[in-house]
Amino acid sequence: MPQLVGWSREEFNEEAQRLVSALKGLQKSSSASQEFLSDWLLEADGNAGHGGGFFLKHPSVTRIVRVDHQETTETEEEHHHEEEEDAFCDDTILQDDSEVMADPIAVDTSNDGNKSIHHSDHSSSSFVCETRWHFSIVYSNTWKAPIFYFTVENMNDNSSPCPRSDVLQILMTFSHYNRVEDAWEFLSHEEHPISRIPSFFLHPCQTLERLQTLLKMQSTMNGTENGADCSNCRLLSWLSMILPSVGYSFPSKLFQELQEQLSLPSLEGATTSGSEVDPS
Repeated sequence: MPQLVGWSREEFNEEAQRLVSALKGLQKSSSASQEFLSDWLLEADGNAGHGGGFFLKHPSVTRIVRVDHQETTETEEEHHHEEEEDAFCDDTILQDDSEVMADPIAVDTSNDGNKSIHHSDHSSSSFVCETRWHFSIVYSNTWKAPIFYFTVENMNDNSSPCPRSDVLQILMTFSHYNRVEDAWEFLSHEEHPISRIPSFFLHPCQTLERLQTLLKMQSTMNGTENGADCSNCRLLSWLSMILPSVGYSFPSKLFQELQEQLSLPSLEGATTSGSEVDPS
């Protein structure tokens, strides 16, 4: 299988259009669409320069989570000072079971009002919090790869941004709850390159190495050593690596259907959803 050397912006633009078009073309059941982020939209990327470009944006998702604050204070103060000194600060998402502090009830409400509810055990000291999540995928000229950005708002506190400590607890529990063995391990925080809103993002280090391994596995499963059947599925495969870290996953049947759609020699391109970019 050829060694990956990174996406060009043109390749990302094309793959983003193909993926959005493939998602729209599939007849998804309501349950399948709630298990992962399926309603991606193309938006104009004003930073793309000559030739233009896109980024992907998902409608906001409401999620009810349970957070335990029994061991915060000092940790939160340390994170606060870190954010002041250096916004580009990595935190590890994965922790041992004994260190998991949050318990997502996992009630996802998309913009269409549908809900998917899952239950798990929780401690008596935890409290329920309604949160709103905003997701986007932006191409990075520096990393030659897409970067997954998100913000989390506390709907119980006038839509104020959730503190880093709460977000880390929630993500740790998503990894534990979904039995993620190789989740994206580092969370960073910086100004969103397009909306300019302070946002979390999953650090893109080792993106190409991990994707290379995943595509090789998929090629082996498909019986194609050269990876030809996966050549148009890089963005889809990348999403399948990223989404478990934020509590989502691709249903296997839907993933296979998308692979088949993206492997077609011709797929009708998608158009931008509008020139105005929602700052959220």
